[in-house]
Parts: sequence; C-alpha cells; structure tokens
Amino acid sequence: MTANAPDTADGGQAVGDLAATRRFFGPLAASWEQPGQPDEALIDWAVSVIGVRPGDVALDVGCGTGRAQPALRAAIGPHGRVVGLDVTEEMLRTAASHGRGRMADLVLADVCRLPVTDGCVDVVFAGGVLPHLWEPALAVAEFRRVCRPHATLAVFHPLSRLQLIEVHSGLDAQDHLLAPRRLTALLGAAGWHTTQVLDLPDRFLAVASTSAAARAGRPTR
Repeated sequence: MTANAPDTADGGQAVGDLAATRRFFGPLAASWEQPGQPDEALIDWAVSVIGVRPGDVALDVGCGTGRAQPALRAAIGPHGRVVGLDVTEEMLRTAASHGRGRMADLVLADVCRLPVTDGCVDVVFAGGVLPHLWEPALAVAEFRRVCRPHATLAVFHPLSRLQLIEVHSGLDAQDHLLAPRRLTALLGAAGWHTTQVLDLPDRFLAVASTSAAARAGRPTR
C-alpha cells in the first residue's frame, strides 16, 4: 500500500473544484470540533455497526480533523493501519494538533484520485464527504478499486438525511445523494453491494460490501 500526497493537477476532481473546497474548509479547520458535539458517540456507533476488525487496514476519506480516527484505531488495534486523507492542509494540521497523527497516517489527497494501490484496504470510512464532492461517482469507484474482496464501505453522516436537506436548502428529498434509491444505484454502478441503509433521526449510515454474498445475508468477512 502506498499513501503519498498526489499531484492533483490532472485526474480526479478539477483543480478549480479542489481549490474551492480548500477555500471553504480551510478557515473552518481550527473551530471544526466544538465541545459538546455528539459526533464522537455517533462515530463510535457507526464503527461498531460496520464490524471493523483487529488488524484491518482502514481509509478515513475526507477525514477533516480526524474525528473518526480514535474509534477506528481502537477497533483495529496496534496491528492494523488507519490512513486519514483530506484535500485541505489546514484540516490535517488541526488533526495533527489533536494527536491524530499518532493514530493514523495523515495524507493530503483527493478522494477521487487516491494515492493507494489496488486491493489493499479492508474498510473505507466516508464520513460526511460524498455530498461535498462534484463527482461522487469517481470517489466511490476509487474506494472500490483500492479495496480487497469482502471489504466494507461506510457512508456516514452525524445528521439524518432530512436534517442535511434542511441545512442545505433547496434540495429535493428524493433526489438527494443520500436518498436510498439514488445512493444504492451510485454504489452499485461502482461495484458495491449495499447491505443496509440506516436513516435515523440524528444520523445516517449506509453500509456496502465488495462481495455479492452480502446480498444474501451471508457473512462478508
């Protein structure tokens, strides 16, 4: 597995899109985590639901300040590997200031063009990232490329889909990226088999597998 910062001047999202993302999220990095946020408990729940195992290799894509990394590291243990990837340098610097660099490798990278070799990842944790991407289909295809057989993808958000729609006004509830039919189709086109979609009042979690066996309810790992 390699995890080095790539040149994002071609491929993946357009350079202008990446620049816009950096301009938006960079100034927010220092205040991204606030006391009393419920995210930590919700992330712990999501990691437990998806069944991360000791020794797994996990990618925390669009990791921001690395809020998922304590839970992923605790589940994976000392013999696994956690890699946090984000396109915004300020977010990664803030993650490091919170000690996340001791839990994960922090890599500046475009999630639509992962600097990771094929077939080496067990878990992709995509927390709050897909709705922010210009080309989410490219991202989920990249997630599939780097995964081993029987790997797991978690599409997570610490808000429900309806709460997200309220935050981002003007979105159609049925056409929102996280609407179950649309998300299942998006993942399916990239070779993912959606096993469950949990759209709860205060959180959203969709789980998918690289294995078709998951469709029949058989163990996927």
